Amino acid sequence: MASTVKQIKFADGLVFDVGQVQSRIITQGTNGNDQITGSLSADVIKGGAGADALSGDGGNDQLYGEEGDDLLYGNDGDDLIDGGAGNDSLFGGAGADTFRFGKGYGTDLIGSADVESNRLDTADPIDIQSSEVTFSRVSDDLVINLTNSNDKLTISYFFQPWCIGQHSKADQICRWPGL
Repeated sequence: MASTVKQIKFADGLVFDVGQVQSRIITQGTNGNDQITGSLSADVIKGGAGADALSGDGGNDQLYGEEGDDLLYGNDGDDLIDGGAGNDSLFGGAGADTFRFGKGYGTDLIGSADVESNRLDTADPIDIQSSEVTFSRVSDDLVINLTNSNDKLTISYFFQPWCIGQHSKADQICRWPGL
């Protein structure tokens, strides 16, 4: 049953409708293994510790795996997907998704390419200089290793012939100072 409350009025004069309230909700997982699925709206989902499975569903979602070996699915929308610490598997979906990776993130994998949608995905390294990485090819995958650490990011099917000239899973590797 839907609520009869349609607005919240604050002392400072701001009024939030249902959509504005929903856009500010953060779903937080536990220290255990969580399975959390978002809504058709823009969700912010944080997994906490544990091996979590997070799914954004529709909307422009923000998924944060945090600690643990997580499985994150953005699905529809332009999603921000950040596995955090642990060995994570990250999947976008329809939309222009951004995959975050940083020092201390472990071994992450950006899953299979989606060449059906007309969008541009981005791998977004956090505080990593271009001099701190090496690139290698393993079969059709691009492997980005952080020097002086065990951290690495694998982008599946990056070199797959059907991806060349198409939009592959991470079409841009951006925000790399010095590149």
